[in-house]
Amino acid sequence: MNCDDIAWILDERRIASLSPFESADVNAHLAGCPDCAAQCLASEQLQSFRREVPPLPQPLVERALELQGARAAAAFERRSRRPMLIGSLLLLGVAASMLAPIPWSDSNAVEH
Repeated sequence: MNCDDIAWILDERRIASLSPFESADVNAHLAGCPDCAAQCLASEQLQSFRREVPPLPQPLVERALELQGARAAAAFERRSRRPMLIGSLLLLGVAASMLAPIPWSDSNAVEH
């Protein structure tokens, strides 16, 4: 096994599902690779921490999901308004450029 294989096994938390042969292969690699051994230790500590942390209360989970949905809806609304804003600005620019060359005359001025 190489370091990429070990990283995948640790990231997917598949150490428990390894066959005895694969487990021996992982242990042999960990014995010779200090980087993978450190990553394995960090993974084990993280899993231990996750087991010790109590689950969130259900009202808090529901509120978090509501906020996530509201944020996603607001982001969608902003994206859907953007083309209208850009089109309006372009139309305003075209109208302004069409009116710029028209000479304005004073209708109250008397010509001699």
